[in-house]
Amino acid sequence: MGKCVTRWAAVALVLGLTLAGCAPNAADQRRSVPAGGNALPAPAADEATAAAPDVADLPLGGGGGGVTEVDPTSTLAETVETADAVALGRVASVDAGPSYGDDPGLGNIGYAHVILEIGEAMKGETRPIVIDMPMFGRDLTDVAAALHGLRMLVFLRSLSVDAENAGQPALTGVEAGHFRILNMHGMVVDQDGRAVSPWSSEEFDGAPSDFSELVDETRRLAGSQ
Repeated sequence: MGKCVTRWAAVALVLGLTLAGCAPNAADQRRSVPAGGNALPAPAADEATAAAPDVADLPLGGGGGGVTEVDPTSTLAETVETADAVALGRVASVDAGPSYGDDPGLGNIGYAHVILEIGEAMKGETRPIVIDMPMFGRDLTDVAAALHGLRMLVFLRSLSVDAENAGQPALTGVEAGHFRILNMHGMVVDQDGRAVSPWSSEEFDGAPSDFSELVDETRRLAGSQ
């Protein structure tokens, strides 16, 4: 990872990650979203009731050498406090999103717009949330199949707050209402009752490993702020 032009540099905005000494290009970060999106239809009834895919099959990637987080947190309490929005919900649909970066070896890195139907808003937004999520080279159809219907607890950063913190012009249009996953701990999936973070092998310090218990503790922490 000796170069600044890498897959991780390209996905810096959405994941809240940067490479040491590599600032993502502001123009690349805010490329236009394709009109209309290419939304994928919901699965048939028998598919919708099928067991959720194993977390190992999710189209998500982990960190690598030289990668640091813009919004690092180590405890559940710190993560709740840092996030702009904390919500429990299910993935309702997955649409085509923008592409970032022009690396000749990797090409543009495609993103999905993941629509999360909110079951409980613990902090911030109460309406359905659009999360910009990198696909890491996977096909949109595969991403949608892996994510659709998953129940998850998410800790999010507003893209508008990102732009403001970076001293960039205010976002306009649909992007102004979008979010990204806060950091590597920021998405926790209900995997057969276990709290599993696809992007991190490390659990929150002292946090419950049972999903329902984690939700209860998150609710308590969000209510105390």
